[in-house]
Amino acid sequence: MVDFIQQRSYTVVHLLQVDNLLVESAIVLPDVSRLPPIVAQINGAFFGGNQNKQRPLVNKYTNRLLASPLNQAVETGLVWNKSSALVGDICLYRCIHGDVFDQILVHTSAAKEYVLDLCECTTPITVVPEPSTVEPPGFSQEYARQRIGLDPTETVLLFFGGLRKEKGIYQLLESLQLYNGPKFTLLIAGPEASATQKEIREIEKSIDPTLSLNIRYIYDSEQYFIASDGVLCPYLDEFGEERTSHVFQEALRLRRPVICPAFGSFESRLNSYNLGVLYSPNTAEGLNRAIQRFVENPEQWYSTEDMFRFYKKHSFENLCSKLLEVYRGIS
Repeated sequence: MVDFIQQRSYTVVHLLQVDNLLVESAIVLPDVSRLPPIVAQINGAFFGGNQNKQRPLVNKYTNRLLASPLNQAVETGLVWNKSSALVGDICLYRCIHGDVFDQILVHTSAAKEYVLDLCECTTPITVVPEPSTVEPPGFSQEYARQRIGLDPTETVLLFFGGLRKEKGIYQLLESLQLYNGPKFTLLIAGPEASATQKEIREIEKSIDPTLSLNIRYIYDSEQYFIASDGVLCPYLDEFGEERTSHVFQEALRLRRPVICPAFGSFESRLNSYNLGVLYSPNTAEGLNRAIQRFVENPEQWYSTEDMFRFYKKHSFENLCSKLLEVYRGIS
């Protein structure tokens, strides 16, 4: 990475996913001179998991780590694992206090506060939108449902993406067993992860909602969102309150209301815009009630005008404007 940068006359270097480069950056870059200004963009996955529980350990060992090479971290009693949240925090700390980055970008105010608190950060941090186009694709819900094989008249809710525990798949399945409201179809589209298709099929006969399963990696994601009337984001708090969700962003881009837990960016955004239904997090009962309220009267819970306002704020145009301001400020 260093050779690549030094061999070119860049005005600014923007590391789009610095999460994946923190270990290398922390080991190599503090000792390198003659680098152009570096913008480091921290994406959502960095904030996943129960990192708050690890902060005391980080604070206890950070100074010792900074005084010795990072690749000797095992000597301090830490497990050397590039993917662990603890190592990521330590590497970010080292990069910040080694003046590696000239600007840090994050996607939420909570993420900014996390970095400021954890690292005693003096590097400027800017909250930038997550980009996406504003205009939905040019095909109808009827067409999308026909492609997928869904009833054209029934209310359809979508759970999209990998069937991971922190995304609330097990809580969703539990809530379906409590459901006693109007009929609807739950469309589950995404690859197996924590949960499997077999587990989902095992509860199918004991629930009222109809299940439509497409358990694979989905390339043509837009038609699944367009086919739905609402999108479920039943994430557990271990997902990370500092994170945003691509599923959430895609739902709003395609003008689909969301059902979300009341924590982190989900809560702040739904309190600022009329985008869907909030429920008490980490409870199957709360999720069940939210689903029932939505299915009873979907139009009550959102404003298409607010959806447009929200996604205009998160457009490529707005992102580019913010980035240009950042680049000019450090170059």
